[in-house]
Amino acid sequence: MKQTILFTFLLAFLSIQPGMGQTASIKKGVITDSIPVGSDGTESMAVFLPRDFTMEKQWPVLFIFEKEGRGRQAIGMFQEAAEKEGFILAASNNVHDSIAIARNILLTNRMIDQLTGILPVNPKRMYTGGFGTGGQLASLVPVFLPKLAGTIACGAALPTLEVLNDKNPFYFIGIVGKQDFNYPVLRKTMDELDRKKFPNHLYVFDGGNEWPPKPYMEKAFQLLTVQAMEDGIIPRDESFLRQSYDYQLIEIRQQLQQNQLLNAYSQMEDLIQAYGKQIEMDSLKDETKRLKKDSRYRAQRREEKNTFFQETLRREDYEFYLEEDIATYNYNNLGWWKFQMETLDKLEQKDSDQSRDMAARLRGYINAYIEDYIMIVSREESVDEEALLLLQMLKTITEPGDPQYYLAVISQSAKLDDYGTALFYLEELLKTGYREKEVLYNLEHTALLRITPEFNRIIAEYFKDARYEIIEE
Repeated sequence: MKQTILFTFLLAFLSIQPGMGQTASIKKGVITDSIPVGSDGTESMAVFLPRDFTMEKQWPVLFIFEKEGRGRQAIGMFQEAAEKEGFILAASNNVHDSIAIARNILLTNRMIDQLTGILPVNPKRMYTGGFGTGGQLASLVPVFLPKLAGTIACGAALPTLEVLNDKNPFYFIGIVGKQDFNYPVLRKTMDELDRKKFPNHLYVFDGGNEWPPKPYMEKAFQLLTVQAMEDGIIPRDESFLRQSYDYQLIEIRQQLQQNQLLNAYSQMEDLIQAYGKQIEMDSLKDETKRLKKDSRYRAQRREEKNTFFQETLRREDYEFYLEEDIATYNYNNLGWWKFQMETLDKLEQKDSDQSRDMAARLRGYINAYIEDYIMIVSREESVDEEALLLLQMLKTITEPGDPQYYLAVISQSAKLDDYGTALFYLEELLKTGYREKEVLYNLEHTALLRITPEFNRIIAEYFKDARYEIIEE
């Protein structure tokens, strides 16, 4: 299939004709969506080109993964950093976490072939990136496609370390919040990557399971460029190296001032690994040695190790009891789950940062774990209605501020003709301040429930009026 590119400087866009009568224009400085991949029109990708893009040189590219194939949204989170650091971005609109990994790899390979066929991409500077499950997939792709040199995984760790090939190391950059339930896993991942001699770097910010602040994206891009200089892929740039190194040091100085010694020490070691062959590092090495002997650092390390141990035990309890409760439809154990959430509430009130961070991570973990279960049960050919109802009830305990799960319980209970449970959760929802009356009157499976006196009595109590007249027998 013949592909042609027309580059127009006045309009600053690329006109691509992939064949089969398809045409797409890639404009610089903005995200261009729905660029055809292949010739049958079933696959597409989104692409971002920096404003100073030119066809006269080769460019690094980051292929971004989003669990629901929303290429534009995924690129948007990396766009500002890519503009500043000079990276092309591309994301498939067809990659999805509901399809097999092998198929996602094939989709990715076709996207890579398409992009490198129409744009001047440096074949040794192709990387992957993503957030959450997208970040997990991004970290796996270089294992199966060795032409990819590294990954930026945000809020995600490698799903398994067993697939890593010591003969094909790639640069793993993790970015995670201290309150993210993936944080302890990423710490262990980095230790294993060190053992396997995989270049790696971990950035930790103050936050949960969320996209990291943009400066962390910029630093990650800079590390990829530094690595390319060290490997001789691109010319050494002394000015860039010095400015980048100084930029990386800013956060370390802030962490030291804020007594965040564990993260500061980790960053120092990573910087020595990343810049040590290109910049004189004796002063930072000496500072790292002194910090390692600091009693405050040792105390924080012991506290974190103890916290991680306690956290692991609690996670194992959550996993065990959730599986048992679902297998036996154990509604009687809802009280135990409520007690666990109250325990986390108390941990969050403690003076210890480690305790507060652990509580936030555990809360995030159990919510994510239940949500995964809901997804699995919902996708089964024959849905286990009782299990689904119990999982939705659990979510009203572990995430009481989200009305969707109360609504789901009301709907699911009415579907199972359990009006008593539906009415109980209706009132519990309204006690939280929920006042979307039309949503309640249009809730699926509740047609018969809505005409009962009990339903309308509750509605009248909280809304001052009900749609249907309350008839006393």
